[in-house]
Amino acid sequence: MNTYIATFALDVDEQGAPFNAGRCVAIVQAAAASEALDKFRALLQAAKERDALFAHVLAVYVEGFSELAAVPREGLIAFAQLADPAGGSIHTSNLGPRRPGILSYTFGDPNADEDEPFITFE
Repeated sequence: MNTYIATFALDVDEQGAPFNAGRCVAIVQAAAASEALDKFRALLQAAKERDALFAHVLAVYVEGFSELAAVPREGLIAFAQLADPAGGSIHTSNLGPRRPGILSYTFGDPNADEDEPFITFE
């Protein structure tokens, strides 16, 4: 079993919410990346059903998704993002030197004009 960590962007219904966006980070253990994605979906669905914080969340997007065979002894910056005032941003997963046993995954089509939601809520 490996550890998977994902950073998610939350698309919020701005009509009734006091917020316009959000982010969350989740960690699961799984035998494969596909199983980890299923576990992340289940966690997000459960949060939508039980947590008031997720009441106005309409969709969730994957910003970073990494697999760790083990957590490095010296630690790891799993996700970093810089934004500009015009709304643009850049981000990266697993900042620092490449390490064995740590993989970053891409979710969706990196060449698409719009990001594909990881999960949407009715």
